[in-house]
Amino acid sequence: MAQTATTPMYIDVHFKYYCRARMSEIEWFYSLGYKIQRRPTTTAGDAGGIDEELGQGGPQDVHAHNGWQSICWGYYDDSNGNYGKNWRRVECGKVGLYEEGVVDVYETLFGDLERPAGTDAEAMLSYRQSLVRGIRLLFAAVGLSYKVACTDDEIDVEPRDLMLEGLSDRWVGRGIRNACGLRLTRDAEKERKGAQQRLEEARGCNNPSDDSEHDDGSENYESSDQGEGEDEEMDDGF
Repeated sequence: MAQTATTPMYIDVHFKYYCRARMSEIEWFYSLGYKIQRRPTTTAGDAGGIDEELGQGGPQDVHAHNGWQSICWGYYDDSNGNYGKNWRRVECGKVGLYEEGVVDVYETLFGDLERPAGTDAEAMLSYRQSLVRGIRLLFAAVGLSYKVACTDDEIDVEPRDLMLEGLSDRWVGRGIRNACGLRLTRDAEKERKGAQQRLEEARGCNNPSDDSEHDDGSENYESSDQGEGEDEEMDDGF
């Protein structure tokens, strides 16, 4: 639960995560979402009540009902015979944020945020950086640190221990940035390369069984203390 400083409202944040490493494949999915509670009740923050409100389908469905808003979700698609020695990292995922929603998050947490004139570039950048900080606070509420670049001299830095992107493309950071009205010079090219990588993986051009490391640096996570068949699973509501 992310408490607000200026109003009796609060924000519930929920994170569902699962990762299971096998000999030739990885089962992985997650969903991160929030709900602005505008009329607190005596059961505020009750984990059981939160579970009853969530969708029971795939990751894209978890935070799609009863006032919940998706932040992002992702998974490896194992349909169409994608398993065993021929398994490929067929990544599916999406950032569900939009500008009106990120403004609501910030103002719920910190109070009114005045949008500056579009002609004041410095003030507009500060405004959009504030929106990014609001979303990063929701990540922090469930123990995730995701540094989102707001200028061309910064870089996106994903969480160290949990995988939010299944390939090398940092689409979560870019999606947060876009929802907050920011676009870096490199974003278009990164987006194009990410789409190409996902297409190549889906076609089997890059067989992960031939790779000694995960392209996005998550090899340390995959070779952690978990053995084959052990699970990394989280279902946190705050």
